Amino acid sequence: MEAFPGGSGGLSSRPKRPIIGVSRRSHTVVPENGPMPILQLVLAVIGLILLRPLLRVVIALVDGTGIGRRVLAKQPDRIELHESGAQAWQDPGGAERLTAGLLELGYEPAGTFTIPEMPGVVLRLLVHVRERVVAMIYEHPKVGQWVELATRYAGGDGFAISSGHDRGLARRPGHPVLHDAGADPATLHARLLAQRPPNGMVSIEAGRAVALFEAGFAEAMAWRKSHGISRGEVVTIAVKGVPRQKAA
Repeated sequence: MEAFPGGSGGLSSRPKRPIIGVSRRSHTVVPENGPMPILQLVLAVIGLILLRPLLRVVIALVDGTGIGRRVLAKQPDRIELHESGAQAWQDPGGAERLTAGLLELGYEPAGTFTIPEMPGVVLRLLVHVRERVVAMIYEHPKVGQWVELATRYAGGDGFAISSGHDRGLARRPGHPVLHDAGADPATLHARLLAQRPPNGMVSIEAGRAVALFEAGFAEAMAWRKSHGISRGEVVTIAVKGVPRQKAA
């Protein structure tokens, strides 16, 4: 099965990465509270307290601060996307349904990737050049598939909407992420266009999506590590758990 219509695996050659200088903050594609860093942290927290829900909450109350510190210490500062094909998906049918919904809305494919620092994670990037939106289809072996759509702004802020669940970690000011769990791409796209700030949006193109995603992850994780994970956040994660996502 081709990753995208009209191509061998649907993948172009990996674009050369642009040099990202001191103004890199203004080029972040992924909101600095994007779901991939948050999900990895949530799963790591659950992994440290993988017990029955009630006991998990008790452990979080007793050692939440220590758990947060240990989880952050184990997270990569940076990631590198490795180009892949449709065979990488555990649920290729779900990925193709999500992709088809985005293509119908005018999104362009920017590649399918694995992330060595996150074994089992598959990512597909698409961009809507006219509307200045990047789409991310994620698959995690323990969580399933979901979509995030994001717009970035010249001042460094971001605005995003996700079909994933709210994981319970604090958000960075200026980087709101709306959650509409299980929503299809058309619903997410319409809500994003209706609710995002109208001024100062930065353009996006497929050829820069990889480098910008990697830079965005690095910035997101740097902020998260400087901010820390509080005991209250660990307790919230313990209470919510990690519900499995299904492709819309």
